[in-house]
Amino acid sequence: MCTIVAVLRPNSKDRLLFLENHDKVDAVYLGEDVRLIDENKVVALFDYRLKGIVCGYSLKTKIFGGIANVPGFKGPMSRGVLLKEVLLGSKDLDDAIKMIKDKLRSGLYSSANYVLGDLERIFRIENFDGKLYISKANSAIITNRFHHIDFKPEKDLHERVIENSLRRENYIQSYMQERELTIGDIFRIAKHHGERDSICRHGGFDTLTLSSVIFHLENDLQPKILYIIGNPCENQYNEFKF
Repeated sequence: MCTIVAVLRPNSKDRLLFLENHDKVDAVYLGEDVRLIDENKVVALFDYRLKGIVCGYSLKTKIFGGIANVPGFKGPMSRGVLLKEVLLGSKDLDDAIKMIKDKLRSGLYSSANYVLGDLERIFRIENFDGKLYISKANSAIITNRFHHIDFKPEKDLHERVIENSLRRENYIQSYMQERELTIGDIFRIAKHHGERDSICRHGGFDTLTLSSVIFHLENDLQPKILYIIGNPCENQYNEFKF
């Protein structure tokens, strides 16, 4: 479970604002941390169970990416390892898109939404059992449901996950409407609590927010990587130094 917001040129001074709140539903959780991978190339939220990453930003290519699980199809390969390989192994965004398309078409990866972007473009990628839908935009709001791939959830929990995802998306879209988005707005979105549209979550069916990561690039292109292990509403963001 995750909530992702990615926006290019959200205001006059920022080039990129990216947020991912990483949530737990029913999978085993072994821990996570924010780290540099492969000689300062990628700053990433590394998930110990996946042995891969939830989101990351390449200091070399300026490509960023994140994953949000979608219930419905279970594959044998790790989506987190895939995202790590794409961010580490791509020379530019076109190369990253080609690499992830080729891998996902194999049908070996569980259903998910991916976001991949650089400082000029953002792509949203839906994947279900080898099926793909890719769309391009200047911003993306991504949760745990598809916009274009159609399937029927098998379990009541899955139906409720998809319904809750719609509510979270609607809240963020409403919040972003007719305003320039700032880093302060990203903090407020990450900490948001609502009756049925909470972004910051504290257990039960609403799941538990494990961490929150922000990639913030101003027009000077000096990246700030901010993170919290735990709930954003209860902790202060730390800045990752590299």
